[in-house]
Amino acid sequence: MNRLRQLILTFILLWIAVKMAFFFTGNAQEGMVISVFLNLLFILLVEFFALRFKYETTNLHQSNFLIDMKDCVKAGATYVVFVVLFLVCYYYLIHPELFQGQIEDRVALAIEQSSDPEYFEELKRQNVNQIPPNATPEDYVDGTRADAEQFLGWAFVGGMSLMVLTVLSIFNAVFITLLYRKVLLK
Repeated sequence: MNRLRQLILTFILLWIAVKMAFFFTGNAQEGMVISVFLNLLFILLVEFFALRFKYETTNLHQSNFLIDMKDCVKAGATYVVFVVLFLVCYYYLIHPELFQGQIEDRVALAIEQSSDPEYFEELKRQNVNQIPPNATPEDYVDGTRADAEQFLGWAFVGGMSLMVLTVLSIFNAVFITLLYRKVLLK
């Protein structure tokens, strides 16, 4: 296994260890923000080290900006794919209560909103596209539950995580490549 793969695996395992530490200490909700920022830092570091390891054997004239960026994205994408796979497993096998609690909070809010007939009628007038005019409070609560379960389903969460982290990986690759080629290799 080459050094870059070892480093990517190390960052993945370190991130998983931090995520699981928050889970086992009962601070999973609070640890989400730290996990996100740590994940972004690890993507930056993976891409930086991809270029660092590359330029230990080559020089600036043997490569160009697009090839360097491609190498960064490839390293970042490897990290991202494994992290997203873990996230899907974590949220739906290890800690499903996290999203179930969020679904129940949304349903409780819908029940509260629909319990007052005047407020519910005003809500229907304001949100004509989301709530049909002839909807009953039960329809509204059922629709809210269905929307929340779809929005917090494994396919949506996994797909959105993959998309967002990939886009961030691409932006980071541009930044890291510019920084590395213009500052560190000069």
